[in-house]
Amino acid sequence: EMPLVEIQGKAYPNPAKDALNIDISGLTSHEGCRISITDALGRPCVDRFVRGEGNVLTLGVSGLKSGVYAYRVYDAEKELLSGKFIKE
Repeated sequence: EMPLVEIQGKAYPNPAKDALNIDISGLTSHEGCRISITDALGRPCVDRFVRGEGNVLTLGVSGLKSGVYAYRVYDAEKELLSGKFIKE
């Protein structure tokens, strides 16, 4: 049985201007992840598959309006991480 690895991460820079980096420690698969971003009212804004560079996933956010957003990161099986960031 595989040991349960705790996934931790952080989004930076926060506030973000053009790109949001999500650093995920404990990520063993480098196949990529799906990132979903919703606005403060829960409306979907971005849902994209992103391949990471090491443990860092980078997503362009220049098309988003200024405000507070929630992000969720998924691998093929489950949600790995969630959090919030501010778009300048």
